[in-house]
Amino acid sequence: MTNKQLEFIRSTLIKKKEDLLNSSRHAFKQMMENDQRPSDEGDYAVEEVNQYLTCTIQTRDRKCLLEIEKAFKRMEDGEYGCCESCGEQISFERLKVQPFCSLCVDCMQDIELEQKRLA
Repeated sequence: MTNKQLEFIRSTLIKKKEDLLNSSRHAFKQMMENDQRPSDEGDYAVEEVNQYLTCTIQTRDRKCLLEIEKAFKRMEDGEYGCCESCGEQISFERLKVQPFCSLCVDCMQDIELEQKRLA
């Protein structure tokens, strides 16, 4: 991977991290501002579903933030772009789409197939 490509990926990761943090701050602010009690059971049910969805999204975003931090660490260690399973280079096209991935397409497909087989 060239230095230019690495810098492109680094800036993509920084932008993604900023977006996730801003989204998290916004969701937290909305939850704190929404302190009204629902007036009936229907409103209460809608509020419960909204809170559940917000928590689910926040959990997914936290996992993504952790993966981004791991990608930054791999960059620091000079290991970024190498598949953690087979050691082969991950294609730049894959890294552009999912810059925090740590597995090449083939290894990811193998894992997914194994998970389907076990399910």
